[in-house]
Amino acid sequence: MGENPSRRRATQSFPCSWSLRWRSPIGRPSRQAPLQERVEAVFEPFLWKLRLIAILPVIMSLASTGVTFVLGSLEIGKAILGLSHGADAVEKGYLAQLLGAVVTGIDLYSIGNALLIFGYGVYKLLISPIDEGHQGNPRMRSGLSAWPSCCWP
Repeated sequence: MGENPSRRRATQSFPCSWSLRWRSPIGRPSRQAPLQERVEAVFEPFLWKLRLIAILPVIMSLASTGVTFVLGSLEIGKAILGLSHGADAVEKGYLAQLLGAVVTGIDLYSIGNALLIFGYGVYKLLISPIDEGHQGNPRMRSGLSAWPSCCWP
């Protein structure tokens, strides 16, 4: 007798070594398949769709990035305004407060950058590659497109 055509079709679509296992013509494990294959057929699509829940930390991370950038700008702005108002009252305590405000602003910028990198990485890893960086002008991919053309190697 000849070979079962549905089995030949299933093994031809899976070039890996595990393709020799029996699969039904529609790609799902048949009733004769081991329990592990039946569990995988149910669990893996669920697990693949569950990765989309990672959009929540991405959104919260990007929102937190914006908040920390605004707070950092306000801290540094407060220090600059404090320096202009208190130029005649230069004392150690006052200068320490101004320096503390500047350092706090820089810390907030650093935290915002870390949150931005985290959100970008989680999105690119779990949700989808970011197509905008791969299209169009190759200079746009580097993020340094604002630099004059004399600075490009």
